[in-house]
Amino acid sequence: MNRRARSLLLGVAIVGLLAAACGSNGGGGDGSDSAAETAQQLMLGAAQRTFTAGTAQVAVLITGLPDDLSGSGAVDFAADQSGVTVSLPEDLAGGGDFTVTVDGATTILTPTGLLDAGTSVTSDATDDAQQAALDQVNQLLLLLQPDQLLAALGGIGDDATETGGDTFEGTVDLQAAADALSGAERDAFLAAIAALDATTMDVEVTVDSEGRVTELVAELTLNDGTTVTATVTYSAFGEPVDITIPDADGSFEDAAAPAGPPDTAVPADTAFSDLDGTYDVLAPAVGPGTITVTCSSATSCTVVDQSGVTAEATRSGLVITVPPVGTCGGYLWTFTGDGGVTGTGTGCIAGLPGVDTTGQRIDE
Repeated sequence: MNRRARSLLLGVAIVGLLAAACGSNGGGGDGSDSAAETAQQLMLGAAQRTFTAGTAQVAVLITGLPDDLSGSGAVDFAADQSGVTVSLPEDLAGGGDFTVTVDGATTILTPTGLLDAGTSVTSDATDDAQQAALDQVNQLLLLLQPDQLLAALGGIGDDATETGGDTFEGTVDLQAAADALSGAERDAFLAAIAALDATTMDVEVTVDSEGRVTELVAELTLNDGTTVTATVTYSAFGEPVDITIPDADGSFEDAAAPAGPPDTAVPADTAFSDLDGTYDVLAPAVGPGTITVTCSSATSCTVVDQSGVTAEATRSGLVITVPPVGTCGGYLWTFTGDGGVTGTGTGCIAGLPGVDTTGQRIDE
């Protein structure tokens, strides 16, 4: 976020403060309106002070997915650069380390589970198959860009509230945040939210004694209805940072074989059918038996287990989560590209409490 964007954000804050002052002196608003406007402008001011700190170290924790994502990185506000690396489970973009690097208006992705080692691509890579594999990760890009996440405060609404001496909360209008920017900064922010259907995001901001943001908690609804919570902490303000900008000259087409399961590399409109089939349960035995899987969408599947129990399950990538059914406990199936399946959990579908199940597809 360069000086131009920071100046714009500060300008919005100053205008808002003047409006709040006029409202309180002119008798046109009530006390609650004035308090909300003050909280709104204090949040904008905290973002401004964080930008002017120059640099910061960041830590990221994202919860709400089947597996929590955690990582760290750094941001150089003056140079418009940031880099954050998180560890992904295998069912998300092939697993492994996933790095989001921002250099000005360019966002560079390094998904080690999908590309050859040392290969990176820009976030607008056009290979449809691999973009389908990156779909949910692309929806998290705003949360993995600490400068853009701060810029989102430019869209804080009039529900802003001071919840403590150093904490504030409110709802961000993502389009309003983009409209508060201009030029390349606006383009970069729009790219960070391009994969999202959501138009708003709830935030909670904690500031330090110098008015800088030290923690930003953002609650965001993904396109499948999943709500994730990102906790991003900012520290070591003004200290030197080391951000490596990778060459974005790779492409998904040039990658050898994706490190992630090949079944993820299917067009988005047919991805939900790739796990359909019958699987022979190999161990442990619930007596010999099979399970069948039928997916009606990219996020919904029906599973019939060895005992004939039918469950309506949810899917994320190659992982199907089976909820408790009757007296049967919940269960988790993880599929592989070669037709294999493993399961963990307790209850009917687990076969034996606490014992993993393995199986192999038999209808091919």
